[in-house]
Amino acid sequence: MKYVIICLGAFATYLGLGVTAHAQSQEISYSFIEAVYQAAEASASGLGDLDADGPRFAASLSLADHFHVFGNYEKLKLDDVIIDDGSGTPVNISFSDIDTWGVGVGLHTSVFGGRSDGQIRNPADRYSVFLDAQYLSADPGDSDGFAVDAGFRAINFTSWEFIAAAGYENLSGIDGEFTLEGRLLYRLVNDLQIQAGIDWNDNVTRYFIGLRYNFPGLKLF
Repeated sequence: MKYVIICLGAFATYLGLGVTAHAQSQEISYSFIEAVYQAAEASASGLGDLDADGPRFAASLSLADHFHVFGNYEKLKLDDVIIDDGSGTPVNISFSDIDTWGVGVGLHTSVFGGRSDGQIRNPADRYSVFLDAQYLSADPGDSDGFAVDAGFRAINFTSWEFIAAAGYENLSGIDGEFTLEGRLLYRLVNDLQIQAGIDWNDNVTRYFIGLRYNFPGLKLF
């Protein structure tokens, strides 16, 4: 829980950066690199909720007008847990780090809405919809599987961007899970954004904050 408090405090500070809107237009880019810090709460049978934290790195490259490829890697370190062995003696349980990586392909629409004079004033005057599918591998356990996500990216006349996604994830030996994610991004300068958000499924809730650098004009073809 201490990690949740830290992240929420950082998120509140981050929100304060957007009090003043910027008139300069920004773009929705599917070519970017990002790094975030995650604080997670995981449910474990017989042990209750476990705290974990660690970094996550991701990159995406726009192949053409409506296609992109992406990859990601994360490392979560679980906190030790002290339990009673039944005789009043405390027992310390340690866990291995959880390493997960994924690679995938995605489809995305062009950016809809907006006017060349930039006079539209609503929360999502320009937006794009995407559909991602990826292969996943997790260790320990040598589990592999897949995930699919459908989402929505929106920008307006300010420096804010909003992303929401819902999907399904399945790893071998683990029941499939529905996932939800929401994040806010704020452009600090040029193509650099600060971001914060929440990623949720039945077993793990991740709170994250970090940076994203965009390459708006970068396309492979």
